[in-house]
Amino acid sequence: MNNNQDNEIVVLIQDVIAGNAEKKELCNRIYQDEEKSMTQAKKALIEVCNRIEDINLSKNVHKQVATIVSAYFFVSAVSEYENELKNDYVMREYNYSRIREDEELLGYMKKKAGVFRSPKVFDEEGKEFASLNPVQMALMEMYAYEMQSVETIERITDVDSSYIASWIAGVKEAVIEGYEAVAAAPEEEALSQTQDSEEAGGSLRRARA
Repeated sequence: MNNNQDNEIVVLIQDVIAGNAEKKELCNRIYQDEEKSMTQAKKALIEVCNRIEDINLSKNVHKQVATIVSAYFFVSAVSEYENELKNDYVMREYNYSRIREDEELLGYMKKKAGVFRSPKVFDEEGKEFASLNPVQMALMEMYAYEMQSVETIERITDVDSSYIASWIAGVKEAVIEGYEAVAAAPEEEALSQTQDSEEAGGSLRRARA
């Protein structure tokens, strides 16, 4: 959205709260900027409309809407993958409440922030995220990109913080190991090519001898 659209949405939210406009009108206005084929996006927007009275217009409206949407996606994914989460659950230790306290993950996410802003960047630079399920992606959106604390995520999603912390630890391990593997691949390929070249040269010298 551009600044004019931002202002229009804020005014419309004010009208909804004041009773001068219907929630349906707000949904329709926001929906113009969403992909109509995404059923979950539609449901998330309905969730935003249902919670419109909770939005504080004196604070960052975009951030509040983003939090509502991210929380909705996370809770929906947890519900959808509940059986898999229970069957595959491994308790991992994670001793941080906020990503700012986790220097390793914070440093990594600073390099990867664009992945959460653009599908194109995700396709080009998000190889480490390819193995993550929807629960993990939604959680990273809230914790690593929006910088919500573990306690805040627990409060707004009603998911126990012990599970949240454990999942963050698992995601951290997966994405950083994936990042290191992707980064190491060109070097390993170059080394392999050098070794192949040296071996070929050695064979040639032996043949001439």
